[in-house]
Amino acid sequence: DGAEPLPEVADLPVRAPAEGELAAMVAERLRGEVEQLRLVEALSKRRRGPLAVELSEIITNLYDTLSRHRVGIKLVDRCAPELPELAEVWFGQGRSGLVVVLTEYLQRRKALRLPGPAPLVARTILETCV
Repeated sequence: DGAEPLPEVADLPVRAPAEGELAAMVAERLRGEVEQLRLVEALSKRRRGPLAVELSEIITNLYDTLSRHRVGIKLVDRCAPELPELAEVWFGQGRSGLVVVLTEYLQRRKALRLPGPAPLVARTILETCV
């Protein structure tokens, strides 16, 4: 997916991962990316700047992150239904986890006037970025 260099020809064929290895790799990558999201930073700060600027930065950063990992996301999204341990990580921690964090942000920012329930708005923002 471009996040790691391709194997050398001498290293082909690539061995199949052991059971749970792929899910562990995806979970680790998710943790690393989530920690760097502007959304997580905004939730952890006590001081905030202008809300419009903060929200714009969060959505732009989310879009950039998803765009950078689009190939990996597509691969995992397509493979997860066939691999239960991967599905648990991807649909639980990945997609749903991001909606939960975005929902929390929207609910904490009382000055925001949402056009619907926070979980629905969070899911709409995420799906629009995707």
